[in-house]
Amino acid sequence: GGFFFGAAVAVKWTGLGYGLGGVILGWHYVRRSPTPFGIALISMAIAPTLIYVVQWLPHLQLQPQSSPWDLFQQIHGQIWIFHRTLGQTSTIPIHPYCSPWWTWPALWRPIAYFFQELTDGTYRAIYAMGNPVLSWGGFGAVASIWVWRSRRSSQYLILCFAGHWLPWMLTSRCIFLYHYMPASVFAMIAFAGLLDTVWSKGWWAPAALGGAIAAFFWWLPIYTGYPISAIHFRVLMWFPNWI
Repeated sequence: GGFFFGAAVAVKWTGLGYGLGGVILGWHYVRRSPTPFGIALISMAIAPTLIYVVQWLPHLQLQPQSSPWDLFQQIHGQIWIFHRTLGQTSTIPIHPYCSPWWTWPALWRPIAYFFQELTDGTYRAIYAMGNPVLSWGGFGAVASIWVWRSRRSSQYLILCFAGHWLPWMLTSRCIFLYHYMPASVFAMIAFAGLLDTVWSKGWWAPAALGGAIAAFFWWLPIYTGYPISAIHFRVLMWFPNWI
């Protein structure tokens, strides 16, 4: 677990959110098994740190005239300043698709990666917005687990979801819907678990699954850039903020 945790953080700092779940699982594992605390510490703290540092070594060797440790600190200082201050000196948004962290579960502001109007009047667009049924249903599932205090295994999903989502409230820089994607993974798991629990207790669980499948095909043209008419494009844009 520690190896993959370190690899996740090496790819993107948002991987730190997985550390919360790892600490919780590690704590319960140590309490219920004869594994020494030192082994758990090596697995969930020292090993991830080494993995993270090692993946920087090829880059640090590109500037042999500098001390590797000094260069490592300098680069991370620059990364931290960039993420803390991006867009703060501007009085207007630096990007049209910036969105506050609290709007992400509602898909309030998806990201248009590509848009083109063809000579025949059709549109091609590629949006990063996810599946609305899964996103809305996933957040509802997390909320239901929180309200009804389901079993501990489900509460673990809440902690992992919160660990990836809530830290974004601390930043004032321009942030985007795609920053929500790691948290959304746990929301989807919660949604799947909820549907599995109530599958035989009513019609709405199969209906939700069918709705998710239908939503995928409904919005497939703007997931893939498939040419569609201007009217079709407007039909897919359910809210003004999606354009």
